[in-house]
Amino acid sequence: MPAFAPKDCPYPACDRSRSFTWRSRGHYKRKCDGRTVPRVQCLRCNRRFSSQTDRVDRGLRRPDLVIPLFKLFVSKVTMRQMASLFSVNLKTIAHRKKLIGGQCLEVHEHVMKTTGVRLGLDAPYVFDELKTFETSRIRQPLTMPVVVHGKTWFVIHAEVGTLPARRRQKDAAPREHQSNQAVWICLQKTLAITDEKCTPHFVSDRKHSYPKLLRKAFAQYAHLRISSRQARNIHNPMFPINNLFGQMRDNMSCLVRPNWAHAKKREMLVQHLWIYVAYRNYVRTITRKCRSESSASALCIMPRPLEPQELLTIRGRIRLAA
Repeated sequence: MPAFAPKDCPYPACDRSRSFTWRSRGHYKRKCDGRTVPRVQCLRCNRRFSSQTDRVDRGLRRPDLVIPLFKLFVSKVTMRQMASLFSVNLKTIAHRKKLIGGQCLEVHEHVMKTTGVRLGLDAPYVFDELKTFETSRIRQPLTMPVVVHGKTWFVIHAEVGTLPARRRQKDAAPREHQSNQAVWICLQKTLAITDEKCTPHFVSDRKHSYPKLLRKAFAQYAHLRISSRQARNIHNPMFPINNLFGQMRDNMSCLVRPNWAHAKKREMLVQHLWIYVAYRNYVRTITRKCRSESSASALCIMPRPLEPQELLTIRGRIRLAA
């Protein structure tokens, strides 16, 4: 039986003003995978928990699917094909997508809050919007603004917002134009990790709304605006974001065009997006030739590229292998 020494009670209602003490309460064996799980009792709130309480695969009948599905979600495999490969219902894949996407978002937010990362001194922020859609390209377009650190290609934040229909239907309700709102959220997340001593530099295309949003978010900044007609090669200052969008189009089945695997619901696209962001930041190396450094490790907020099981073990956090 594996050793289990909890550092704190996982229940939010527990009294944190007192020191944490616990008592062993035996163990149980999981039927789904045969693992023996130790159980303990918190002596502050008298509630019991186990080493399984904080795990991502808690309560799952098929915990063996979590890691393989994470890899397939960033490998251009559709949800129906995943269901066929593992002989499970499509609803099971949809559930795992929400579970893994939520975990990836929580991990990213936890890392940004706890590691004390401060950017803006050595490289510009590059941002742009990727256009996609849910269900219908004409009636339900979407925008996906993303902010990237220009040196390490670390994805700081990404959002998904609705856009008005390209051709209005008679009985359809008007869709909200959320482009500015989504970009504003990305800029606020960028402001939270920007060093106060620096003047941040931004690189974007020439969309007319960007200067106004930057003036609203930052007291001081520099802004380089690049024409969309400029060659999109490695010498283009927009190359980090152009390269990321190209990888997303190639690795996320719902963004590959034209095909029938497009997103059917905006919420599922958000989950898929955060799965890819976590993979791109913490698991994948910056380039295929660089085998020892990820975007997060290049920023010194992680010691090395992570394995998927390290990212998907503890809810909202990362457990680094010894």
